[in-house]
Amino acid sequence: PTRSVDRATKASLAHKMSKLDPALEEAAVRFRRQNADKFRTLLRHKFGSTITAWRRLLDKDGLGEITFQRLCDCAETLGFDGDVDGVWEELSANGAGDLARLRHLEPAAPQAVKDFKKACQTRFGSVAEAFREIQAKEKPLVSKDEFIRFCHEVGVSACRHLLFEFLDVRGAGSMLLCFLDRRASEEVFGEDADEAAVDAYKL
Repeated sequence: PTRSVDRATKASLAHKMSKLDPALEEAAVRFRRQNADKFRTLLRHKFGSTITAWRRLLDKDGLGEITFQRLCDCAETLGFDGDVDGVWEELSANGAGDLARLRHLEPAAPQAVKDFKKACQTRFGSVAEAFREIQAKEKPLVSKDEFIRFCHEVGVSACRHLLFEFLDVRGAGSMLLCFLDRRASEEVFGEDADEAAVDAYKL
């Protein structure tokens, strides 16, 4: 509770100060970004990637979201010596409210999804048509090697490994196309096939 009050007080003070001096606002933005980057660097050092850290530590129960208190607890567990309030404020700047999600911690991942879909539309005319063309033995289930090869085919080179890790929610070395675009996947494979694939993937 105390942390929440402190955070609200600091945010209110920062907002008032920024109105008085734009330079202070710029400094505050730099400060929160530096702390968020420092936290992400620590996560990568400990877990290999921010996505793995999210799934193994921050959101280990798989709820899909975390509170500010959960962030504080994890930061303490990790021995993070930066400003946790600054980290949360940066997550909030990325769209988080009272709850933060993986996309707020690693905004490059949802951007990679958008870039992939755009590449599919450019190459094949639509995401659904791209799903028809992708070579995978167990579609709509796609292995990492199959997905990376397809990324090359559609001209996606940047962030393809990050994108796959983001979509491979179980860390199983495979992903479902419906996690990438549910509507396109249902159009190609049918709702029943998608649901069956999801059930099998979760086993």
